[in-house]
Amino acid sequence: MLTGLVRSFLTPVYTALFAQVLRREQFARGAGIGSIAFQTALVCGPALGGVMVGWAGTTAAYALAAALALVAGAVLLALRVSEPPTTGPRAPVFGSIREGLRFVFNTQVMLAAQALDLFAVLFGGAISLAPAFITEILHYGPEGLGILRGAPALGAVAVGILLARHPPGRHAGRLLLYAVAGFGLCIIGFGLSRHFWLSALFLLLSGICDGVSVVLRTTIMQLVTPDGMRGRVASINGIFIGSSNELGAFYAGSMARLLGLGAGGGARRLRHPWAWSPPLRPRRRDCGGWT
Repeated sequence: MLTGLVRSFLTPVYTALFAQVLRREQFARGAGIGSIAFQTALVCGPALGGVMVGWAGTTAAYALAAALALVAGAVLLALRVSEPPTTGPRAPVFGSIREGLRFVFNTQVMLAAQALDLFAVLFGGAISLAPAFITEILHYGPEGLGILRGAPALGAVAVGILLARHPPGRHAGRLLLYAVAGFGLCIIGFGLSRHFWLSALFLLLSGICDGVSVVLRTTIMQLVTPDGMRGRVASINGIFIGSSNELGAFYAGSMARLLGLGAGGGARRLRHPWAWSPPLRPRRRDCGGWT
């Protein structure tokens, strides 16, 4: 619980620093590099922790984690950024929250991107069923679970490298829709597959589509949000992401219980992205040149 509380502060701070360190034209590349770093840590972190526990014990593993956290903190303290000047009196806490919510819900492209991710993950959280798929459908060993868990991250890292070198330009909203629709098709394919390596391929492709979605949504959020609202908007974005991940896992488990494992994994969600297609055509004044 304490870790989750600390992380709830880290995301808004990271988002605000992101905009202060990078220029607007660098946002897409920065989002790609951030996705690479996060997904690489997601895969390598547990592996490194397991090696440390097996080689030197749990105390050494936790000590290494604490040392790396201190290094990260020292790097942040050494970072020199120019904060935008504050104008006017500071708003009350609840009034500030209402202002952030009003901005998100009144900005079509922002709301559409957030809702698109929420519904995509909510109706496509089949990766949470990977342990059951391994034992009951794919009949693979414990190493297979690691491969399935790592496949989406590998795909996200690959597409993050590509987008960092070649950031999306025009028609970013359309690309976001294609990525989420592709994510849905991959999850359906994973739910219907009965072959291990085909299932791993579907998860790899789903990671590619999700990586595109993450980079584009991060870039949209950075381009559209005023400097004075970045922390509040990032907090609301964290609520969207956190709720969609947890509720998606609950929904996938419930559907697997009611309809069977394959039916729960291939959740019927393909129609949802297209319901949001009109607002996902950002105007130039919203996204700094995207059309």
